[in-house]
Amino acid sequence: MNINIIIDIQDQQIKECIESHLQQAFIRFKQTTYQHIQKPIIIFKEIKEEKDFIDFKNKQCPQHTCIFIIDKSDYAFLALGQYPLSFIRKQHLTEDLQRVIELILDVYANINV
Repeated sequence: MNINIIIDIQDQQIKECIESHLQQAFIRFKQTTYQHIQKPIIIFKEIKEEKDFIDFKNKQCPQHTCIFIIDKSDYAFLALGQYPLSFIRKQHLTEDLQRVIELILDVYANINV
């Protein structure tokens, strides 16, 4: 399985954790940018404050492709308006990331790109 990935996160440790989990799940991925979105795509977007939602919305990404990384549970409700694929809570990074990896494998199981 080959998936295009955008990791829009400032924290280098979280980026490395995501990359490591993807590799461990044997998901082949190519990092890309918002300017070069090509399906299949998964976007990991860190949300630190409400303006991050506006920034993301302005990028006009496909629905159900984003996985929001959030600190505050209040942001989960705001994120629903962006039609995310899932959420990762920073406080439960490893646990939630494993769940998200399983979701990605389920959603993209039949894609041989």
